[in-house]
Amino acid sequence: MLDSIPLVVFTGQVPTHLIGGDAFQETDIIGVTRSITKHSFQVRSADDLAPTIKRAYHIARSGRPGPVVVDLPKDVLAQAAAFFYPEVADVRGYTPITTGDADVVAVAAQMIAESKRPLLYVGGGTVSADASADLTAFARRVGIPVTMTLHGLGAFPDDDPLSLGMLGMHGTWYANQAVQHTDLLIAVGARFDDRVTGKLDEWAPHARVIHVDIDPSCLHKNVPVECPILGHVKYVISQFDALVDAKDTTEWRDEIAAWRAECPLTFERDEQLRPQGVLELLRQHTQGDAILVTDVGQHQMWAAQHFGHIRPRGHVTSGGLGTMGFSAPAAIGAAFGLKEAGDGAHVISFSGDGGFVMNAQEMAVAKRYNLPVRFCIINNAFLGMVRQWQELFHDNRF
Repeated sequence: MLDSIPLVVFTGQVPTHLIGGDAFQETDIIGVTRSITKHSFQVRSADDLAPTIKRAYHIARSGRPGPVVVDLPKDVLAQAAAFFYPEVADVRGYTPITTGDADVVAVAAQMIAESKRPLLYVGGGTVSADASADLTAFARRVGIPVTMTLHGLGAFPDDDPLSLGMLGMHGTWYANQAVQHTDLLIAVGARFDDRVTGKLDEWAPHARVIHVDIDPSCLHKNVPVECPILGHVKYVISQFDALVDAKDTTEWRDEIAAWRAECPLTFERDEQLRPQGVLELLRQHTQGDAILVTDVGQHQMWAAQHFGHIRPRGHVTSGGLGTMGFSAPAAIGAAFGLKEAGDGAHVISFSGDGGFVMNAQEMAVAKRYNLPVRFCIINNAFLGMVRQWQELFHDNRF
């Protein structure tokens, strides 16, 4: 739910006549998952099963993607019914808005025209909307620097001079400096996560804010927004493109370049092979044409900082909950997807030793289906980020 992943989950349930009676293995799965699903269904008749599945996939994939539960009582699974799978999903009251309100978009365009130090803050919603190419073309034409969230990496190529890499707690210093000095923050498909903002009352203190998002609950949720635009990122960027002229941002970009030179993203280079160096080697080997699937911890942040993501959907990670054990099975899933699509990109599972052992048994699946996944393990014999926080904040109590 936090990572906006389209997922349809089929759960087993006791027979309908036993629901509510505390029967053996009964769980109110609808109630249990209510706050972490986009929608839930409980099928009470086999006649409703196929249309319900059609609606479930439609809801999961449209608007802001998310998980949908389809709860299946045991007796319904044993019923016979005539099969009918509708061409179109009819979901009453569910109509995601795509195009932004023209008057509000015009206000945003005027704000961009008036700004001296604009900054695009790009989140995973841009990738989900397949709007990476549109955003890249817009930023380059207008001349606006771009910083990305963990899930936004790859939405704008990291090797472009306008790219500032990731912002926030583990972001680049120059990206965070740009945030603190910008006069106009254009948030595109991002949700102002706490790992990005830190202290809200001290974050982006000089900025007017434009926020583009397809989820109305995200607008104004964490940060007051002067110009909220409800709509599909791809459509709204095309609206911007028609209204916004190219800008001379040379002075602003020079200021950012000075911050980059003052505190570049680097690491100590010596005879020791460091994790950051491993990522550089992987980048050189793949030329960036790779799906890098990370686990959770220090290596995850190094991968975000040092791989140089240039491919939309090329960076797969658990950002919302930070779930260890994610990388190995997710990389296998990515390999299946690429195989079906005929895409020859490298798939690399990049893990720490702690996260890897949690689902290492899934390597058997990769072997069985002969999937070309590379498993790369950064082995430091710690839960690295936990260890780091114990050192920094807990007086070395390990």
